[in-house]
Amino acid sequence: MDKKSARIRRATRARRKLQELGATRLVVHRTRVTFTHR
Repeated sequence: MDKKSARIRRATRARRKLQELGATRLVVHRTRVTFTHR
């Protein structure tokens, strides 16, 4: 259980970090895509 909980905790933390990075990247990518398409 301890190992599992630790792994889950680490996964959630990493996922949150990735989500933040992905959100910023998505925003940048979206703006760039709209500019290129127009």
